[in-house]
Amino acid sequence: MNSIVLSLFPLVALIASGYLFKKYRFFSDEFWAGAEKLNYYILFPALLFSTLSTAKIDLQSLSAAIIAMLIVVLAVTAFLYILRMFWHIPPARFGVHVQSMVRFNTYIGLALVTSLFKSEGMAILAILLALCIPLVNVISV
Repeated sequence: MNSIVLSLFPLVALIASGYLFKKYRFFSDEFWAGAEKLNYYILFPALLFSTLSTAKIDLQSLSAAIIAMLIVVLAVTAFLYILRMFWHIPPARFGVHVQSMVRFNTYIGLALVTSLFKSEGMAILAILLALCIPLVNVISV
């Protein structure tokens, strides 16, 4: 428990400092838009690619984690469609519900896993993300 709190503290501090920087306009709006694009299109994919290209993990040993991940994502999706039938949620509204339930915060998850499990944990999560992100994006659309 203590290691999780210690691993989460830098993430919470980073998010809080970003919030304060934005609130008090320490950086311009153009900076935030550029920083977001840089991170989303360049830095984060480069990190995933670098991690995946150097990962020394046997995919056979990851099969249980991959299956568990697929079961969770597909079960949540199926559950949402069942709820949609019972509550008669309109399609435009349903899309918002699906995205909020099946999409996840990759950045925080990756930072937390790396902090707790170092490069091996990051490699495992990068492999799971490489499989899960396309699936979640298709489901969300």
